[in-house]
Order: sequence, then structure tokens, then C-alpha cells
Amino acid sequence: MSSNEPILENFRKQIFKGIEHLVHSYQKVLKLDCDVEKLNTNDLESWESFVARFARVSDIFLSKLKNALLSEFKKRMGDRKIDFSVFSFEQAIQDTFYKEILPKSILLKKW
Repeated sequence: MSSNEPILENFRKQIFKGIEHLVHSYQKVLKLDCDVEKLNTNDLESWESFVARFARVSDIFLSKLKNALLSEFKKRMGDRKIDFSVFSFEQAIQDTFYKEILPKSILLKKW
């Protein structure tokens, strides 16, 4: 077990818990009008809650989890250069740069 595994597991749990709350908020705002002028205070609070929950899940994933994963990769790979890129395989097929580097890359297909 690596030293980061408990941290990664904690972030994973936080993300899944955050997504549960995000889905709940999303279900509420789906029923609301998108015109701010037509919303009452409770409706606005529902939108605010949804946006805050989205920001929290995004922050955990993009900041905390990504940095912990990259730290773990660096420990395992040594001082090799690490480039982090999120792309679709359709993009890789169409993009000349990805066509060139993809065969030489270590890919993380599933996190």
C-alpha cells in the first residue's frame, strides 16, 4: 500500500458523497424556472445550493484528487516528465499531436 492510498480513498469517498448531494440538488433545480425574475427566495437558494455543490465536487476532483494522483505517479515513475491531459479517443484519432505521442504514452483509461 502506498502512502497516498488512504488519501486517495478519502478523496474518492468525498467525491461520491458530493455527487450524491449534487444529484439531489440537480433534481430540485430541474423543476425550477431559469428566469431569475420568476424565482422566489427558496428557488434561488436551491440554485445557489446546486452551484455550490457543483463547485465542491469540481474542487475535490480537479484540485485535491488530481494532485494526489500526480504525486503518486511521480513517486512510482521517478523524475520522468509527466504531462496530464484529458481527451477523448475520437480526439486522439483526429489530432496530429495526439497521433504522434499516443503510442509512446502511458495512459490512464479508468481512474
